[in-house]
Amino acid sequence: MAVNLLPACFAALRATGDPRGDVRRFLLAAERPDTLRHVSRVAAAGRRLARRLGLPLGPVTLAAMAHDLAAVTPLSRILTTAEALGVPLSAADRAIPQVVHGAVAAAVLRQALGVDDAEVLNAVTYHTTLRAGASAVEQLVFVADKLAYDPTATALGYHPALWAARDTASLPDLCRLYLDWVVRECPALGWRLHPHLLAAWQALTPPRA
Repeated sequence: MAVNLLPACFAALRATGDPRGDVRRFLLAAERPDTLRHVSRVAAAGRRLARRLGLPLGPVTLAAMAHDLAAVTPLSRILTTAEALGVPLSAADRAIPQVVHGAVAAAVLRQALGVDDAEVLNAVTYHTTLRAGASAVEQLVFVADKLAYDPTATALGYHPALWAARDTASLPDLCRLYLDWVVRECPALGWRLHPHLLAAWQALTPPRA
């Protein structure tokens, strides 16, 4: 593990063989109690969905706890941090740097904590945008993150419908509830939609008769 190559903002992250505990201790040491509360709520929402849908709790919980590991990196430095970690960046990533924190978190999880579960790493990488062909664990972490929204979120018009459907709807339907909303509302919100999000929405939207 190339821990010595990690950017300075992750220098306090230590691998003990317990990645979930390592993430928790790191966020506490970094004085990010707000982030720790958020990821803990995402993990709880994820476990609730996983139990209902028969998905493994371990990968869901780890991905949920680690998905915002890059919260210690200011947005102004997220692209250079990604480059330092060897994260490939597309033109869309550079244009919408807010989405890059997932890929940074996955790279740190792999390089510093030795996590090599592709499903966990992909769930962390794509938790903001989702992607076409996402696994059930990726979809679940995506939905859990939207259910247990970050307290800095500025637009939550999707949340009542998503919350009401959380115990009955399928994962694809839950994903589509959010994706339909964000695609519909993005012009008014002034948001730019990442190609991964648009591809996920198109893949999950039934063809018109």
